[in-house]
Amino acid sequence: MAGSSGQGSRSAFDGAAVVSLVRPLNGAIAAAAVFVGAFVAARPTAWGPAALGAAAAFFATSGANALNDVSDLATDRVNRPERPVAAGRIRPQRAREIGLGGYAAALACAVVLSRPGGPGIQAFTLVAAWVALTILYSSAAKGAPVAGNVVVAAVAASPLLMGGITQRNVGATFLPFWLAFLIHLTREIVKDGEDVEGDRATDVRTLAVAAGPAASLAAARLVAIVAMALAIVPYALGNFGPGYLAVVVLLEGILGWRFVLSRPEPSRETFRALSRALKIVMVLGLVAFVAGVF
Repeated sequence: MAGSSGQGSRSAFDGAAVVSLVRPLNGAIAAAAVFVGAFVAARPTAWGPAALGAAAAFFATSGANALNDVSDLATDRVNRPERPVAAGRIRPQRAREIGLGGYAAALACAVVLSRPGGPGIQAFTLVAAWVALTILYSSAAKGAPVAGNVVVAAVAASPLLMGGITQRNVGATFLPFWLAFLIHLTREIVKDGEDVEGDRATDVRTLAVAAGPAASLAAARLVAIVAMALAIVPYALGNFGPGYLAVVVLLEGILGWRFVLSRPEPSRETFRALSRALKIVMVLGLVAFVAGVF
């Protein structure tokens, strides 16, 4: 009985480590963005293709998170020692296998979406781009100041495009994509500021390492202000209704307070607080797009 209990405890530990590795909340946000993009693109919405696109986004995000933890092992030992690979809870090879499994599942969903009668080859092309770009980022682009941030922000915002693709109306999601891109870009720059200690120690030349945390904070503030200025455009053009405007006012209040009025210092605690606030803004942005349809 004692041996059986120990084995069960070990399995539970491993399961918790895998969950921590793939960070399912990030995948859930990506999947939600596909559903939002689909809803914006077509009503009535074809929820079957949207669900496949959402599954592809979830699996691709999970795979990218796992592989990124392998490539970031040295920096995570300084910046995020609680991460499962850095903490020794999952071997790098095992994490790599989980990551590749996530990519394979995402591509399988894309193959089904691309079958005759489905949305077409665009879905497969986008998922293949997610895989290629996140591998490129983990292996080479992370240390390229700003360029690495742009790659991640584009991938993170593009599930909205997948939603449009599943409804055969990707054009309807272009504006939401660009607004989401700016918010994700702001957060990626902020996260580099948060991780500057470990990145500097392992010679990963992010913007925060190359130009300093103050420059990183200034760049994030600039992108956030541009996002605030452009957020009104979809309402002004008539793409979204008053519900969108109401949520955007709240969203801009958060951005304005955090990046303009409070004038934060470039400390790790500041970057961490900004990162949390931007995650809330990301979710509010999806809510705004849905509210604006009604």
